[in-house]
Amino acid sequence: MPKKNYYLDSARTQPITAKWGIFYQNFAVSYAGVALAATDP
Repeated sequence: MPKKNYYLDSARTQPITAKWGIFYQNFAVSYAGVALAATDP
């Protein structure tokens, strides 16, 4: 599952992680290891 980190600050200490499957199925967003949102088709 590919993933991408996006940082909330310029010091790069607060990442939000986005993970997705093929064709963006099973998309999930997490912050500090806690799931914020997810889709499951």
